[in-house]
Amino acid sequence: MQQHRSRIQDKISRTIDVIVAGLALVFFAPLFIVLAFLVYLEDGGPAVFAQERIGRHGKRFKCYKFRSMAVDAQAWLEEILENNPEMRAEWEVTRKLRNDPRQTGLPFEVVTFPSARDSAMLSGWWFAATDSAPVALLCARSTGTMADLLPCVKEFHTRGFSVMLFDYRDFGPGGPGEVDSLRHVVFASRWADDTEGAMRFVRRRAPGRALLAWGHDLGAVSAVAAAARDKRLADALVVGNLFSTTQDQLYVNGTSQIPGVPERQRALMRGSDEPISAVPMLHTPMLAILGARDAQWTIEKTRPVVQRSLSRIDRWTLPEAGHDGVEATPGYYDRIATWFKGILPYLKPPTTL
Repeated sequence: MQQHRSRIQDKISRTIDVIVAGLALVFFAPLFIVLAFLVYLEDGGPAVFAQERIGRHGKRFKCYKFRSMAVDAQAWLEEILENNPEMRAEWEVTRKLRNDPRQTGLPFEVVTFPSARDSAMLSGWWFAATDSAPVALLCARSTGTMADLLPCVKEFHTRGFSVMLFDYRDFGPGGPGEVDSLRHVVFASRWADDTEGAMRFVRRRAPGRALLAWGHDLGAVSAVAAAARDKRLADALVVGNLFSTTQDQLYVNGTSQIPGVPERQRALMRGSDEPISAVPMLHTPMLAILGARDAQWTIEKTRPVVQRSLSRIDRWTLPEAGHDGVEATPGYYDRIATWFKGILPYLKPPTTL
């Protein structure tokens, strides 16, 4: 009797669900039509995207929703999962990716290339613009994951840049994640090697096109160190606050008192890659965006370093900016684009290295 009553209740509940859902569809139909038209206007692709989901009792069904990603998002997803085992494992469990380049809505390509000094293989994402567009190489922060910079991609892309992201060898979606042996490392020259490898890849991929290297935090140091090695690697730099030397930074953050940390840092760092040594070797115009409230890499430490440059250097001081989130400053990307446009006529990107 109880089971019979339960079945009747289930049927009644199901009937109510269908009726309410049907009425809602009729009521919201005009809005859905407008949304479908707006999605179509964005890129001319289909407005609705169908994806298989697992429902009650493990039964598979088609889920239809308005498309929020690019037309070829499914093909891109398959390419990402093929090249990143860790991301594939995450997808198989959750059917979602926390770090998904498809969220930009831009066409992209998964790329691989060797690092500069030891040929360690690295991976990245290439977001193409026009065939003649300059390239913005975005260097990751100390988290080491290029996915953190996805919100920046569209900002540079809408301002006329092709964009490339890449992972340093120790971290990233396809890497092992942070490990204890790197916990107290300020900087390692192998990350400058990786950045140099990325710059060389861009030169091969886009010969004769201007290359802007951008970075804050670890990305700033790696971009400066790599560009200082060969004046042909980058045409312009946009960086945030810098420290003077890694040993000096160990004293600032207090880790110099930990046994073995200063010695290990010296073993990982070439003297020529220290900012105090690399900046005077630059032959590349640089825009230094300085956060006045950066308590980690202070503006007082940064100014003497950037003043050592013999090439053109422009400074933009942000009174309210700290170590993180500088790019959230109103007008940030427009200021970079205007600065780059001003120097672009004087740049002579090489066609070969």
